[in-house]
Amino acid sequence: MSGAGTEGPPRTDLVEVPLDGDVDIASADEIEARIRSAEAQEPSVILIDLRQVSFLDSSGLRLILGAALRAEAAGRRLVLVRGPERVQRVFELTNLLSRLEFVDHPSLLAHPSPER
Repeated sequence: MSGAGTEGPPRTDLVEVPLDGDVDIASADEIEARIRSAEAQEPSVILIDLRQVSFLDSSGLRLILGAALRAEAAGRRLVLVRGPERVQRVFELTNLLSRLEFVDHPSLLAHPSPER
């Protein structure tokens, strides 16, 4: 069989996942579904925008780390738009600032590079 008609959705270069409010255990399932939906599009870059996030707990951190691991395994980039200071502090305290890729604004995203 040639596999015609069995391809997934068309590959896009960038899929944005804007988050807002509390990223915690109460919102984890909905956010996980949104991230998985972005992944299903098989983009070369997934951009998670944290600018409107007011709170990030360990559940939210787990979601982001899981997405980062899946992105690495799939050969794509996961880029985070920096959130407010209290959100960024979580990444600082967990020593993840150097492990994850951050930009200050979506317009500053340098397009596809497999290097970090």
